[in-house]
Amino acid sequence: MDWTMGKLFSAPCLVASLLAVAALGCGDDAVTPVPKDDDVGEDESDSSGETDTTESDSTGTESETDTSESDSTESESTESETDTTEPETDTSESETGSETGSEPESCALPVVDIAFSLVGAASPVDSCEDYSFAGQHFGGNLGGTYNLDGCPCGASCVLPDPYTLTLDLPDPAMLPVLDACPTVHLRRDPDSCEPTSVTVETQQGEVLFVASREPFAAVDFPALAVTPVNATDCEGFTQHALEVMHGDAIELVSQGEEATLPSENGQWVVQNYAAQDSAGEGNYDWAALLD
Repeated sequence: MDWTMGKLFSAPCLVASLLAVAALGCGDDAVTPVPKDDDVGEDESDSSGETDTTESDSTGTESETDTSESDSTESESTESETDTTEPETDTSESETGSETGSEPESCALPVVDIAFSLVGAASPVDSCEDYSFAGQHFGGNLGGTYNLDGCPCGASCVLPDPYTLTLDLPDPAMLPVLDACPTVHLRRDPDSCEPTSVTVETQQGEVLFVASREPFAAVDFPALAVTPVNATDCEGFTQHALEVMHGDAIELVSQGEEATLPSENGQWVVQNYAAQDSAGEGNYDWAALLD
């Protein structure tokens, strides 16, 4: 009886002891890993969240950078458009300046004044009368100065009657060669008494030279018609060309230029030295030589 009870008592105690030991062992395995697993899980979650935030911020920064680059591109585009616009503005200003501040090229053509005179006993320097000379020519052309004598050709004159014909032209090639018995017609302005035209003829009456300070043909040689044309407004004056006609031939001669027209005995060379109107007064100088 005692042994049996002791045996029964000791068996449950043994079982309880084994269960307690098992419980303690299981408790250590269950309690210790759980907090560590939870902590690791939270650290990884937080770290992942921070990484995502950093990447997001970085993305935002890149987006801002892209926006800045876009703004810079737009600025460069605007500057490019501005640069393109400026030359157009300069061109406009240049055209405006050309319209308002410059003159036609013909306004700058050179002006040359010519002069001529016939001086002698019957044609003094201070005379206002026209005069026609018929006499003898002594000597050649000395730079546009011709020595004449009023004694008619074929006559024997006791006393000399000297005259001097002077033709002041810029081009010596335009000076005529007088024969032994020339005829010279000198016309004067009735108001200023200044010579207005001179015509030189041969002994046979053929005109070989004419010079004028008027915008029309010389009175003594109307066969050479002259008319101012193509008026151009310049600062303070009006510029013209000269339309010159001889027979059926017509030439337009600008100031400072020459033209040729055919003739029965050669050709006429016409020089336009000046063709202007200013303040109601004309400034015309032209000459024609039979060449």
